[in-house]
Amino acid sequence: MKKIGLVLCGGGAKGAYQVGVIRVLEEFGLLPYIQSVAGSSIGGVNGALFLQYTPEEMENFWLNCPWSTVFSVSKEKMNRMNQIVDSVNYRKIPSFIGMMNLAGVANQVGLPLKRKGFEKVFRSCLNPTAIQEDHRDLYISCKEARSPRRRFFKLNDLTYHQMKSVLLATTAVPGLYEPVLIDNISYVDPMKSELAPLRPLLSTDCETIIVVYLNPRARIGRPFIEGKRIIEIFPSKELGNGVYGSFDFRPDVLKYYMDLGSEDAYRILYRILRETPQSPHRVRVKNK
Repeated sequence: MKKIGLVLCGGGAKGAYQVGVIRVLEEFGLLPYIQSVAGSSIGGVNGALFLQYTPEEMENFWLNCPWSTVFSVSKEKMNRMNQIVDSVNYRKIPSFIGMMNLAGVANQVGLPLKRKGFEKVFRSCLNPTAIQEDHRDLYISCKEARSPRRRFFKLNDLTYHQMKSVLLATTAVPGLYEPVLIDNISYVDPMKSELAPLRPLLSTDCETIIVVYLNPRARIGRPFIEGKRIIEIFPSKELGNGVYGSFDFRPDVLKYYMDLGSEDAYRILYRILRETPQSPHRVRVKNK
């Protein structure tokens, strides 16, 4: 695989899984062959981080980022949300009641949520020059707020403020956050309007496109699309349940997602790259 495209799908906190996958891409020596990247929602954020940082630095960012600030939920409210998540996961309360309680916590802080914390965090870690000068193209998927139409923004061609607006838009979950105005059109998180944001990579000279999903059931399931070989990497175990997994940012959970991403990527890629003379060292994933 000499010309590779990388597609990173959305899923909130479950995006830590993609960091584990990227670690294995590095171990297999594939990172230098990645020419183009496309992402949506948290996958778009990971795409921006990927162009700026090493896999180790991405892992450190994920484990140390103040996610309660990024998503504009106080630590107290975040802890309450995590308690609800635990209660549902361990079946102390039914999923429906958990969903109602979670919505109640969100409503306590007022909807739509303001995201000044998102801007503050990304002001400190987003290097527009590094993205603009990177040889790898980065495309971010957003959906128009009032129609099913999607638009892919090439982040390398944008200013810092435009980059920030696009990243805010691709993570603007409808109902939780306000749409983001770009070129006089309101955009939001594409969410279920696409299985994977790979459309812009089909017109590149990438021979292989690696798609990293965060939902094991929502996959394209085709080995070739328009002459491009498609390699799908997806969770072998459920990453939380719906909204619970998307907002469960506890470090131990994120670390579990990363390790599972590494295990799944290793298993899938090693089967494809059998000519590798020595398999990279793997850590075993422990059950949560």
